Amino acid sequence: MLDDTATYLIRVQGRLDGARLASFAAVSVCYADDQTVITAVLPDQSALYGFINRLRDLGATLIALEKLTAEDAASAEK
Repeated sequence: MLDDTATYLIRVQGRLDGARLASFAAVSVCYADDQTVITAVLPDQSALYGFINRLRDLGATLIALEKLTAEDAASAEK
């Protein structure tokens, strides 16, 4: 079985509650200007789509979604 776990950098408009997002996935949250910057470790594409759907359900406007390389993901964890 392949390990499809990947780390994603997701930017949404406005400020979302980090504790609420943590209930959906392994995430870290920071804020830049009027954006919420989410780093999420997700096990597969299905989990990614599910997380994006939950952001939509919260009324968040998606600005950017980027799959991080292993090197970028390691830097983001520091």
